Amino acid sequence: MSGIKSRCILEFAIVVLTSAVAARAQDTLIVDVEKYTAPIRVACVGDSITEGFGAGRGNAWPIQLGKVLGPKWDVKNFGVSGTTLMNSGDSPFQKQGKFQGAKSFNPNVVVIMLGTNDTKLQNWNKFKKDFEADYKDMIKQFAELPAKPRIFICRPPYIAADGSWGINDPSTVAEIPVIDKVAKELNLGIVDVHAALKGKDALIPDKVHPNAQGQTVIARAVLKALTGYEGDFPPTVAVVPTSEKEGIAWRYTTEKPAEDWFKADFDMSSWKEGPGGFGNNAPAAGPARTEWNTSDIWIRREFMLGDKKLNNPRLWMRHDDNAEVYLNGVLAVKAGRFSESYRDFDIRPEATVALKPGRNIISVHCHQIAGGQYIDAGLIDVLPVTSPAKN
Repeated sequence: MSGIKSRCILEFAIVVLTSAVAARAQDTLIVDVEKYTAPIRVACVGDSITEGFGAGRGNAWPIQLGKVLGPKWDVKNFGVSGTTLMNSGDSPFQKQGKFQGAKSFNPNVVVIMLGTNDTKLQNWNKFKKDFEADYKDMIKQFAELPAKPRIFICRPPYIAADGSWGINDPSTVAEIPVIDKVAKELNLGIVDVHAALKGKDALIPDKVHPNAQGQTVIARAVLKALTGYEGDFPPTVAVVPTSEKEGIAWRYTTEKPAEDWFKADFDMSSWKEGPGGFGNNAPAAGPARTEWNTSDIWIRREFMLGDKKLNNPRLWMRHDDNAEVYLNGVLAVKAGRFSESYRDFDIRPEATVALKPGRNIISVHCHQIAGGQYIDAGLIDVLPVTSPAKN
């Protein structure tokens, strides 16, 4: 019995040691930003999931990744809907113009997330023997570029339930050992997108394409592989807090104000004062602290900024319905329809420039269309991910 027990302990130790060595090997592939003097060019290669189908192209994982990585990185999306990794597939990525575009970009980093369309019966059942060779062929073409990029390959996204369009998870799972084998042989980074999405069926409405939140899951997994970062996504600090946690005082009116209501020097002393958010407490709208049940509301608030330059300021807002936001009298954001939760929005460059040390004004107009109504806004600063995580 003692011999069996000793052998079990030894086998367990080998497994632990092997896992540690594999993790350390992955750590050596982390991109050290400080070694680059120019923005790090990242080519994101993939199919419709990379392109952002089903989530809006503005929410595609390469876009989200680029926003988090910040100005020291140049992330470009080379996703093409319907494409396969296999050159024998029904729509090979290597025959697309974006393949040449990705190579012409001469990236420092390449992230490949292909294989989903390869699982279709007409592809996988006929040509799966070509999967490994075609993957190595694509990698070779990127590896030979002048920039000698670091290459990361993804375990393809998890496919929910029984899949759609012939795309299925059993064949996706069958691809993973091949991908792992290629990564090990060629010393490539692995991004386990499959594990990141597995079980999160609610984020994959059509069973194949992740929604905006699902795209965030992918972006987070890629960010970890590239930088080692595992913290908040995105890493942010509140510059102008919203009323998510406690009510923040605003000046507001539901009567149409003068045409210059959004200007920094507009006199809002006659407006009412109340805590955000503003709404009608409909279940879909959010917990309003100040009742708003008219067609329109205008809100203004003063805030102070220090001398320290912001890294990547973004609007943090929940709106239902249409909203327009001004910073110091300059249009910053126009948001249509509604958002089901607080989320970040790009600020127009001219509005970012308008921010200054000392006193600033944020002005918001929200127009109700139907159903629930709610408005609250603030500013966050997205902090740069500049160095590998210390493990």
